Amino acid sequence: MTLAQSFRHLRSHSIEWQSVSLLLWQVGDVTERHDGKLEVTVSGETTVLTTRAGNKDLDAQQVVEIRELLAAPGYGTLDGKSRAEQP
Repeated sequence: MTLAQSFRHLRSHSIEWQSVSLLLWQVGDVTERHDGKLEVTVSGETTVLTTRAGNKDLDAQQVVEIRELLAAPGYGTLDGKSRAEQP
């Protein structure tokens, strides 16, 4: 998954947890907790993401949480365009 993909669609559109996890490991510090949740810190901002057992794709709320986490330090914008898509 690229940063552009995470900001491209209003809903998840089959964004897979595995792809998101790999992206988050690249841009921040990720801790897999004993309860199955991911604790992710990007540029000093920490959030806890709940993975859903048996569901390989993110739901709409999870997409929003990831966008907010990535947008705060400037990895993308919340207007639907990532920095990669801006001139």
